[in-house]
Amino acid sequence: MAINLLEKVTQNLGLKPLVKIDPNTQQIKNTATVQNDQTLAQAVVPAVLAGLYQLSKSEEGIRNIAGGDQDGWAPLLFGQHKEEVIGNVAGLGFSTYQNTETNINEVAGQAVKIIREVNPDVSDNYAKMKDFIKNQRDNILPYLPPQLHLGNLMDNSTMDDNTNKMQGPVSSLMHKIEATFGGNETEEDAQKKTNKF
Repeated sequence: MAINLLEKVTQNLGLKPLVKIDPNTQQIKNTATVQNDQTLAQAVVPAVLAGLYQLSKSEEGIRNIAGGDQDGWAPLLFGQHKEEVIGNVAGLGFSTYQNTETNINEVAGQAVKIIREVNPDVSDNYAKMKDFIKNQRDNILPYLPPQLHLGNLMDNSTMDDNTNKMQGPVSSLMHKIEATFGGNETEEDAQKKTNKF
């Protein structure tokens, strides 16, 4: 059974289900369903999971996810853009900077715990964990608010592209074709291919 990391994190933290972003308007599909106490989670959870997705693309990043405990995940997830990302999330979630950073660290800790539980025996082979996180992309992007500008900050324009938030039979087929023909290949994977000759 495939695990939807976004849903599992939301459930484990006792949060209400998140609402998808409308790919046409780039707004939450039904704002009436998002209550005041949910606005921060609506921004934090997909932002953290997008950060973990991006972090997992490098060998050092996947080692951090698989390895030791972190006191604060925010600097690792967002690097030099940490303050800007936290500020954007805080603004969207009507929260303070400090409260938002605390929530980011809590969500990241829960997500990493789940990732490690699903992939318990990675040792030096991180391929299975990387694949698990990579396969979460289509579960994360429909919830990622474009106002966070994460794609721009993380140098991954596909995160903010509204076509990546679309779902359905045709969109799913297009996402699979995109992934097959290089949309999700990491730098390390590309390097391995070129080093084989």
